[in-house]
Amino acid sequence: MEQFFEHSDLGLGALTFQKGPGTIHCWTGRIADTEILFSIILNTSELQSANLDFIRSVLQNWREYLSKAEHEIQAQIGKSPEKFGLQRAPFPETEIPAEQPQFLFYDETEWGLHFEICTLPVGEPFGLMVEFSGDTPTDVYGLSEAEEIEADME
Repeated sequence: MEQFFEHSDLGLGALTFQKGPGTIHCWTGRIADTEILFSIILNTSELQSANLDFIRSVLQNWREYLSKAEHEIQAQIGKSPEKFGLQRAPFPETEIPAEQPQFLFYDETEWGLHFEICTLPVGEPFGLMVEFSGDTPTDVYGLSEAEEIEADME
C-alpha cells in the first residue's frame, strides 16, 4: 500500500512510502524542479536510519553525479564492450545509450543511478545501473537478468 507524506524536516520534499517484500521499505521522491525520481531503500521502517546528510548532498549535486555516471558508462563500454553485449563501442563518446535516470540510495554511502531506458542488449527490460560508493562510480551493469519485485499489497 502506498502512503504519501511530506518529510519537510528532512529536506527531501514529498515522499511516497511503499512496503516491499520482507523487511524492505522504500521511500520515493522527486528531485526539486525536475522530473527525476530518487528512492531510499532500507531494510528497516526507520527512514531516519538512512544517511540523510549524504543523500541530500547527492541530490543537491545531482547534475555532477549524472555526469560522472555517464562518463563511467562510456569508459566501461569503451574498455569492455562485450560486457554490454557489443563487439565494439558503436556510438560517439558524446552519446549515452541510457536515459530516464533514477537515484537509488541504500545503506550509508552505497547507492546507484538506475537508467530505466537503455538501448544496449544488456539493458532490456529493466535498464542499466551505475553503482557508487560515496562519490565514486564502482560498477556499470545491465539489468537484463533482473527480476521484477512485487510489493506487498496490504
